[in-house]
Amino acid sequence: MMNLNSIPIFFLLLQSQATRTFASNQSAAPASQYKKSFDNRKTITREQAKSVYNKFALSGHIAGRDASSGYGGPAVRSLMALADFGVWCDPTSSSDMEEDEQPDEHADTTTRKDNDANVQESSRGIQRVFDYGCGQGKLAERVFHAISSSPQQHSNIHWHGVDQSPEMIAKFQQRLEPCNHKSNFHFSSELMKDGNPNQLLNTTPAKYYHRFVSTYCLDLLSEEDMHSVLSLAEHCLHPNGKLILAGITYGYKDSFKTFWMTLAWEIMYRIRPDVVGGCRPQRLRPYLEEMGWRVEDEIRTLPVGFPWMVSEVICATRGRSISEEVD
Repeated sequence: MMNLNSIPIFFLLLQSQATRTFASNQSAAPASQYKKSFDNRKTITREQAKSVYNKFALSGHIAGRDASSGYGGPAVRSLMALADFGVWCDPTSSSDMEEDEQPDEHADTTTRKDNDANVQESSRGIQRVFDYGCGQGKLAERVFHAISSSPQQHSNIHWHGVDQSPEMIAKFQQRLEPCNHKSNFHFSSELMKDGNPNQLLNTTPAKYYHRFVSTYCLDLLSEEDMHSVLSLAEHCLHPNGKLILAGITYGYKDSFKTFWMTLAWEIMYRIRPDVVGGCRPQRLRPYLEEMGWRVEDEIRTLPVGFPWMVSEVICATRGRSISEEVD
């Protein structure tokens, strides 16, 4: 009988060999003195990701509905608990921004739908949420229903969703339109034309958001783009804000089902990455710590249905600054 403990080691060797032959047009991320590489697997390109998720949105594929999937449901519940969505926010928390840090009222709005431009912050304050890779807006919808059914008093929520898939953005707007301006919930959306996170640094105000969330998105990005997303979060988060991430991770040691599902997933990722949405199991903590984030909470959630993938949910805040590390 084969020793199960030896299978992950065998697969890692197979994985290393497969990396050399896996077809991808995306170049490796450039090295820097504070951005290490923790993963040599190649990823799908931004254009490939856009095509894949456009198809998922149109077909209703499970990869476009992570928040309600067998693996995503438990993770999203943990994420919502860590995020404290709707928790009272000081209405002056972002009013101390410099004039040049305020949102540009004359910025190009051809790809941005801002539905609360005329909404005034109430005396209860407003909690701003930046949702990177918002998909069809399932997470935002769940948050809306949670705060609507809660007897507790909540701050207003402005939810800003960003995605590079036009079809996903269309689904996001369609899903959240009935929620807009109800129960102190307002939303806006933004389409990234080429999928480059760096372009958002020019349009996103600094220290403006209280929560930066991303679910099952970083696990399909190149390491270069992952670093860019984390830099974007550092740029736009209020000093007291929270970064909350969720993604698939390795489940070799959790159960029989998660073991074989992880193995099958990694093999499929090498052969047909589009089938699994370009997503690969990973560990996010090393990237966060390398870029100066302080991990406050880290939760592993087990799936309750197919696909039997384990997820990790991480809540982080700003620790040391990257400039301090470089110096």
